[in-house]
Amino acid sequence: MRRGIAPIRRLAGVALAALALALLAPHPAAANFKVFPTTVDLELDAGAAALGTINVQLDGEAGRRFRTVVEEIDQRADGTQVYSPASRSPHSSSSWVSVVPGTFAGSPNRTQPLQYRVRVPADAEPGDRLASLTVQRLAAAGNAIAAAIEGVSVRLTIRVRGEIRPRAQIAALEVPTVAGGGAVAIGATVRNTGNVTLDFDRDNPGAVSILDGEDREARLPFAGRLFPGQTRVFDVRWEDPPLFGSFEAEATIETGARDARRSEGFWAVPWRQIGALILVVAAVLVFARGWRRRRWGY
Repeated sequence: MRRGIAPIRRLAGVALAALALALLAPHPAAANFKVFPTTVDLELDAGAAALGTINVQLDGEAGRRFRTVVEEIDQRADGTQVYSPASRSPHSSSSWVSVVPGTFAGSPNRTQPLQYRVRVPADAEPGDRLASLTVQRLAAAGNAIAAAIEGVSVRLTIRVRGEIRPRAQIAALEVPTVAGGGAVAIGATVRNTGNVTLDFDRDNPGAVSILDGEDREARLPFAGRLFPGQTRVFDVRWEDPPLFGSFEAEATIETGARDARRSEGFWAVPWRQIGALILVVAAVLVFARGWRRRRWGY
């Protein structure tokens, strides 16, 4: 029995020694880099050019390498932004932008300026174009396991002067035909068919209104932005509908000239509660019938 205990004690001693060394050993400074500003908005004429600067704050990045790339910005249905290599997409300005330096070292600690240059083509149509200036921390040399690239993106919006057309299309409005008790889930699919970004929090308020005749029972607002040529799905909920009634869900977006609008009717019927009540009544009747047979014989 003692022979079995001795190796365990030796292993425990080794583990405690290793823990003590780890606690006493000096720890490297936490790596950190920040990019500012995080958004840049420019307004230029077709054929014009502009220069600007973004900054990278480096702290504890010794031995690391960075690079700066220009990327496309798209949106998922939930509104989150996704990035892809630069192209000549009609809603992107990524092919108009260059940035220097393309690569730089992480040390010494400093603020590293990056200069970007924008050249708007002479035949560029009016409206908003988007691109991303993305600063990437490259994987450490020789680190084949942790090869992930970390990046921070600066959204660059270039508004080409000219006729501005805010437009939206409500492509779909999904409403249950019959809502049976509890919250009512509604989905509105919105496309930006204009040439400028739609801001639902400021210039272009949008919402799903629940109407009972001429009375508005609830207003369920949209939030965030929608870039030109992009599509978003807004999922909203009417949390406290009445138990019974006929209603209309009306989705609207204010764009100034031609507001987008779409509506669908639906019923609120407490069919779950009605079904449960029917089951309870049926159970009571079955029990009463059985009791009557046992008590009276028929």
